[in-house]
Amino acid sequence: MRISAVVALTCLAAGACGQTKWRAFSLDGGFRVRIPLSAKVLTLPKTKGNTKQYTFNDPDARIYAIVQSKTVGPLTPEAWMKGILAGIAKHDELEIVDEKESVYHGWARLDLTVTQGDGLVSTTRAFLVKDSLVTLSVQCGKGIKTPADLETFLNPDFPSTVGEGPLTANGPAFRPFPLGTSGISADFPAEPKLHEEGGMSQYAGAYLNRFYAVGYKDWTATSDLTPEQKAQIRL
Repeated sequence: MRISAVVALTCLAAGACGQTKWRAFSLDGGFRVRIPLSAKVLTLPKTKGNTKQYTFNDPDARIYAIVQSKTVGPLTPEAWMKGILAGIAKHDELEIVDEKESVYHGWARLDLTVTQGDGLVSTTRAFLVKDSLVTLSVQCGKGIKTPADLETFLNPDFPSTVGEGPLTANGPAFRPFPLGTSGISADFPAEPKLHEEGGMSQYAGAYLNRFYAVGYKDWTATSDLTPEQKAQIRL
């Protein structure tokens, strides 16, 4: 399986943000988003392989970027999100300051706020819809937070164009895994790895950049323990 993941991050200075009027903008496959009525094409649409990118700006010097890419083979929400985070990690000047995953009308969604070394901030929403990856990014300038009215751009009208998705919950699906021969099990998002040190057994699993760990150690009643301590230990 080959994973195609694209991150849209704009890197241009911008000015103050004001109120906005909107118009529909159509993408491939029946997708439709809303862009400012006054927005003009900043760069001609770029196509590379199975990816197409559009960039606009408006009179307030805000920068909008739309990236649409087709998946190649089956792609889970976790693998898709890992691809996006790995793409950002390749750039030393970029730092994720806020990250949130969710379900948007049944489709996987990832919200990111990314800062650049020069103080610019990009607000990005990425969606995995059917066999398409759609990334929307907006930047208002140094020290300027994304105003509430830009949610119109960042929350596309997918349900009316491509329908509702199958997802009902975001995040990992946990299932029980046995902890060795202890007779105990713990829930992990994937099969955990075992690490043993100093008589302690630790099982650890991960989902995206989150880690889950469970440790246990077998205790044996010895002559070093007082009767009260022995009574507290169930062997």
